[in-house]
Amino acid sequence: MTRKRTALWQIDPDSLDVTWLADLPSRGDTCFPALADEGGGRYTIYNYTSPLAGWDPPWFAGQFGPTHIHAIDLTFI
Repeated sequence: MTRKRTALWQIDPDSLDVTWLADLPSRGDTCFPALADEGGGRYTIYNYTSPLAGWDPPWFAGQFGPTHIHAIDLTFI
């Protein structure tokens, strides 16, 4: 019944240490992101979420409302 977020994490391939980088815009019923490699260190992340404006429902409550798919452009430099 807690609030959830979709987040971006970094995994060190040698030590397998995991570092949180950022929460993506998300609230309510959220997650199952997809990543498209655009080349040159550029990626598009697609994520579904409850509406970003207004009430911030817990995950379970968000399942009973509308969801939206958002595309986020990300560049690693």
